[in-house]
Amino acid sequence: IEELYTDVSASIRYAKRLQDSILPPEKFIKKYFPSSFVFFKPKDIVSGDFYWFSEVEGVNIITAADCTGHGVPGAFMSMLGVNQFNSIVKQGGEWRPNIVLQQLHDKVVSVLNQNKDKDQVNDGMDLSLVAINEKEGKIYYAGANNPLLVLRKDSLELEVYKADKQPIGGATEGESRSFTMNEIDFISGDQIFLFSDGYPDQFGGPKNKKFMMKRFKKILVETNHLSKPEQMKYLDSTLKEWKGAEEQVDDILVIGITL
Repeated sequence: IEELYTDVSASIRYAKRLQDSILPPEKFIKKYFPSSFVFFKPKDIVSGDFYWFSEVEGVNIITAADCTGHGVPGAFMSMLGVNQFNSIVKQGGEWRPNIVLQQLHDKVVSVLNQNKDKDQVNDGMDLSLVAINEKEGKIYYAGANNPLLVLRKDSLELEVYKADKQPIGGATEGESRSFTMNEIDFISGDQIFLFSDGYPDQFGGPKNKKFMMKRFKKILVETNHLSKPEQMKYLDSTLKEWKGAEEQVDDILVIGITL
């Protein structure tokens, strides 16, 4: 049993190297957004959360995604997601978030044969996707269950842009999905946050309850004056204090960008 455990653990650790290799290096994101952070904390060795970044014709596209499950099953889904983003955006040249999500949904349904078999795999992903055009001062956002948070320069109140209440994938036969495009003006100094539900859903505290979105949003506002590395460090220390001896319940991903 010990030998089997060692072999399986070694395989999963190697799988982590593969997964890490397909995620964009943080220095690549910082090339375009020097004031940014990616707080990425898998529950297990590999993750069902993933992030992705690309640049198309002067538009920067970034997503934070949360696949069904975590660990190995989630990691398989995350690699599917990354491959399809590469196909749609990098190869296909499509950057409009609502169209990207529509095409991503169709591709996930097709690849997983979700509309052909009663024993189909109903897995999918929730995500927020933004396309940032700095020359025009525009953010284009679409979401599948995951919202976008915007904190205006010198403001102490977050703006919440809601996602469509539907995931990517997990469709029934013949079901097509469309997503809403949000066009948002921004100025230099505004901040955006994309995230999975892992942080607000973490159990802990004196009564062993969820951290909740209200506390999560409060932290983002209270630390808005910090540099992005300092803000990420505060998120990490707060999470550890809240979690205490409790187990991490899900993969955690938070992306913060000052525009």
